[in-house]
Amino acid sequence: FELLIFWQAIQVTCLVLFFVSVSFETWSGAFLYALAWAEWPLMLFGVMPVLLERLTLRSSIEEETDENVVRKVSLETKSMMLRYHVRLAQLKGYEERQDREAKHRLTRRQQYD
Repeated sequence: FELLIFWQAIQVTCLVLFFVSVSFETWSGAFLYALAWAEWPLMLFGVMPVLLERLTLRSSIEEETDENVVRKVSLETKSMMLRYHVRLAQLKGYEERQDREAKHRLTRRQQYD
């Protein structure tokens, strides 16, 4: 994109310098010169908008979002996180109960020995 703009700037500069330094001797030379100037607005108003449209996101993502899908994905994610934390709390409870039972067995063994 930047290279295209740079090329356009070089072309306009060349056209201006050509106009200042060379006189037109034939109609074909003047016609080709006018055709070269006609290319510049064509590029500016015809080709460049198409290129910009293809290279950038033209529409806003906000307009194309489906609220039901977003809500569904959000609820599924929250549900998954909640199940994960509930399972983590269960595992922590199992670990604490196992530690209590291990301590209880150890104290009973020490009493009998």
